[in-house]
Amino acid sequence: MENEKLNFSIVENLKEVIFQTDQAGQLTFLNSAWTEITGFTLDESLGKNFLEFIHPDDRLLHWEKFQSLVESHQDQCRYHLRCLTKNGSLGWLEVYACVILIEGNGAIVISGTLNDLSGHKHREQLLIAQQAAINVLAESTSLKEAIPKVLQAICENLEWVRGEFWSAAEQAKTLRCLESWQIPVVPLSEFENATRNITLAPGIGLPGRVWVSGEAIWSADLTKDSSFCRTKIAAAVGLHAAFAIPIIAEDEMLGVMLFFSHSSQQPDTDLLQVMAVIGCQLGQFIKRKQAEEELQRQNLSLQFQLHQAAEYVRSLLPAPLTGALTIEQQFVPSLQLGGDIFDYYWLDANNLVVYLLDVAGHGVRSALLSVSVLNLLRTQSLYNTDFYQPWTVLAELNRVFQINDNGNDYFTIWYGVYNQLNRKLVYACAGHPPGILLSAHPDAAPIIELSTANLPIGILSDSEFDDDSCEIQPGSTLYIFSDGAYEIPHPIDKNWELKTFVKFLADYQNSGNGNLEEVLDYIQSMNNNKALDDDFSLLKVNFA
Repeated sequence: MENEKLNFSIVENLKEVIFQTDQAGQLTFLNSAWTEITGFTLDESLGKNFLEFIHPDDRLLHWEKFQSLVESHQDQCRYHLRCLTKNGSLGWLEVYACVILIEGNGAIVISGTLNDLSGHKHREQLLIAQQAAINVLAESTSLKEAIPKVLQAICENLEWVRGEFWSAAEQAKTLRCLESWQIPVVPLSEFENATRNITLAPGIGLPGRVWVSGEAIWSADLTKDSSFCRTKIAAAVGLHAAFAIPIIAEDEMLGVMLFFSHSSQQPDTDLLQVMAVIGCQLGQFIKRKQAEEELQRQNLSLQFQLHQAAEYVRSLLPAPLTGALTIEQQFVPSLQLGGDIFDYYWLDANNLVVYLLDVAGHGVRSALLSVSVLNLLRTQSLYNTDFYQPWTVLAELNRVFQINDNGNDYFTIWYGVYNQLNRKLVYACAGHPPGILLSAHPDAAPIIELSTANLPIGILSDSEFDDDSCEIQPGSTLYIFSDGAYEIPHPIDKNWELKTFVKFLADYQNSGNGNLEEVLDYIQSMNNNKALDDDFSLLKVNFA
């Protein structure tokens, strides 16, 4: 009698469930640990089939394991399954079962132990959910893509049936459900429709209360929660427990995530801690995407301004010159818009001025400086300047335009004046690529570089400038260009240097081609047809 009492006491105080069933699966013995794990009393459980306490999705697994013990007299088996608890939540059990033969009548009973794995499995689920959410944020390119996938990752891994993301509506002090996800097999369309049609003021409903407090809220049963605004529809579709967490980054409230379960559930501190980490990650993702969107908006605005500036510069350029002496042109601004600009016009009936300048840097500032120079030259508004003498033009430009403290506002220029009566070209170059004169006359050099050793305009206030001159043979061609015409990557030469570009122009001229578009097409093809890094400006002067 004392030994039996001692054995009974030991069994009753074990943390493991000791169970026994007949071969049909009816529970014939349980110790008190069963009640502690499942919440069901022994009176509520004994005599019932073990299958009634197993999650429906795991009943087939359990049945197959038990049948293998009964039919083949397999010694033992071990497996994991989910069990139902009295409060509606799910638990995880490790089942160990073996066959016991009853001597005398040959009857079979199944006996074994049930270990509670709920805590271990729950922590494992939380880590998996957290990692899944982080992976979504790492792989997503937009909020529209990321948020539904985060809701899905949490619902699927933590077995909650619906997730929502609430945030402030644009230009309004109300909250709206902007994104949601729910398990497809669960009929929640009526709840979804009701959710899409409501707005909440801060402080109202679970999302509104979290928005104001900045703290997570758990509702064990929505049907008994007077602060929940969708109580009736939630009860109708079988939603009970819910929790909501704030999405905060840099002390700014960005949104609220809300999740629902079909069963009533008590607050889970471990779950809320993991969700706080996920909420922090999502908050950082939202802020990063907002910054990217603002940067993109600013870039679009800048590109629009640059496009407008490029169109303005283009509108100021002269039309191609026709007649006995012709000038062709090509101008393609870079995406960032450089400082290229050019002009040509007759100073009088016999003298033609032609120049091309390139302001340092890119953007609207450089373009505006180049336009300022063009206006001064076109209106001949420079003080004490002889526009027939290039060196005086450069000297006065250098006096007016000086480099600023940031090293900007200087430019290079090639400026020439051609007299068609004496066929003399007077020119000056200030830090600019040389003009390339190609002559077909047998007594002249085939390629002549027209340049002078002057500093760019604006570098030194007391710079002195020289010009030079040459005679133009009939049928000669003069090319004037900016460095954007040749400072581009080349698949063979790595960088297309000036001498390579000059040789290309000579070969192009000798081939008899007369279209500058072919030159531009070739250069763009070398750049893989991408936008050029600098403005492309090219003038072709054909002398009669």
